[in-house]
Amino acid sequence: MSPRKWTQQIVIERIQYLYQQGIPVGKISSEDKRLCMVSYSLFDSWRDALEAAGLKSVRQVWTPERVLMKLTEKHQTDVSSRRRQKLDSSLVSASVRYFGSRREALIAAGIIKNRPPLPKRIWTESTVIDAIIARREKNLPLVNMHRFDKDLFYASVNVFGGWHKAKVAAGVARDRQKWLSRDEIIQFLQSRHQQGESFNCISRDESDFYASIKVRFGSLHSALIAAGLPTPVRKRWTKRSVIQALRIRSEKGPPLSHVWKDNKPLFRAAVNHFGNWNAALRAAGLKFKTYQKWSKERILDIIRQSYHGQSFNDVDPILISIANKHFGGFYKAVEAAGLDLPHGKWSKRSIIDRIQEYYINGLRIGINGFGDKQFAQNAKRYFGTWREAVKAAGLESRLPEPIKSRTWSPGEVLKAIRSIAESEGNLAKAWKDTGLYSVAKKHFGTWREAVRAAGCKPARRRWSKELVIQEIQERYRKNLPLTSIVFTQDPPLAGAATRFFGNWRGALDAAGITESKLSRSGDNSQRQST
Repeated sequence: MSPRKWTQQIVIERIQYLYQQGIPVGKISSEDKRLCMVSYSLFDSWRDALEAAGLKSVRQVWTPERVLMKLTEKHQTDVSSRRRQKLDSSLVSASVRYFGSRREALIAAGIIKNRPPLPKRIWTESTVIDAIIARREKNLPLVNMHRFDKDLFYASVNVFGGWHKAKVAAGVARDRQKWLSRDEIIQFLQSRHQQGESFNCISRDESDFYASIKVRFGSLHSALIAAGLPTPVRKRWTKRSVIQALRIRSEKGPPLSHVWKDNKPLFRAAVNHFGNWNAALRAAGLKFKTYQKWSKERILDIIRQSYHGQSFNDVDPILISIANKHFGGFYKAVEAAGLDLPHGKWSKRSIIDRIQEYYINGLRIGINGFGDKQFAQNAKRYFGTWREAVKAAGLESRLPEPIKSRTWSPGEVLKAIRSIAESEGNLAKAWKDTGLYSVAKKHFGTWREAVRAAGCKPARRRWSKELVIQEIQERYRKNLPLTSIVFTQDPPLAGAATRFFGNWRGALDAAGITESKLSRSGDNSQRQST
């Protein structure tokens, strides 16, 4: 069958037919989208097509005056209600069409003021360096600059070729290390071997050189193989060798209390073979300190005496584990002891200072972490929520009021159902209110039971195979289409047919509708529509 050739007369007759079938004027375009698209090419607009068919469009005509009136009405509503309102796409489109943008429309309505544009700053090497130094003096962050100060970030890229290069030029960062080549590393390792020096502590004594090894070879073992040098064989510990090493160290070496720091392989082997350090000393027949009961006061005293800002790896692991147990973290214990944390470590005081500093600089306090996810996570870790962190900073009054979710009682659910039934005439579309629908099922078990409790008649029918077949045959007698358009025209019937027969074709076969009858029904419905 050749495709239909649309004309203005066919469009008019189709619109009139759909309207006579009881479809409202405002829903004809969604009922037959192909008809709506053709109308734009034949009548210039859908409104003109409706007028040619003798109907009047329900869509309101936008004018500049009406745009300003609607914007003023929305602005005069309560702030909490305005926050819950959805943005009216038609109002936004009309604002752009008549005023160029929504902002210009708001300015014309007198809702916001037209601020003069800021003078464009001319960036040079000296101005970029001065801006970076000024941020450093104000203790503002110098990371993620594309988020905090885009102008400075892109000016640094244009002038210096990168943000890190700009920081190096300003003297607030070190120049990145230039890695040694593979040949230079091999030559250095061979020279060190010829001089009889060990490679055991190279990662600690020459960290820059070891970093080059990691970049070029992946590990020291691979670098030694590439240099043709013998690789150190890892010692295999046994209980006997651990006891022997402990006794030798007790007689000749440094104190046993520093084994965890000076000889980590021996310490790990002792713990692995004997369960703990004291059990290993007991097996070797050596004296060890008796267990002392830990308390928060004792932990804080030890931290005040022994901790002076050294690296986390240089702290006694026993002290770290005890601090984790009593304070929830070693650095929290350091903070409780009244000591300064190392650079880059967060505390409640530093989070409060950062919140106050960002708020003074004009950042939006209503956004968690001011848009910085890592900062928001640290604030949540120390205070529980972002609101509590802002409250600790004394700025809770600057936060917007939280949106309170409505709580439904069974009586309110029944009242809402009766209200929809009175206004709509039926409850066919009440399920679109997902909040009411879910709460009704929570209180009454099912939506049908809630409707019955409200004294209303359920809109949905109880489908069965016989009822599906009866409805399909009724559509066939009325010459209504039986193709896939049924999923749009009668979704309950299409859904029930799929549920009982697997698919729509299976339901047609059960109703005795063959391919020939189906094509004849489609031809009759097409002639009736035209």
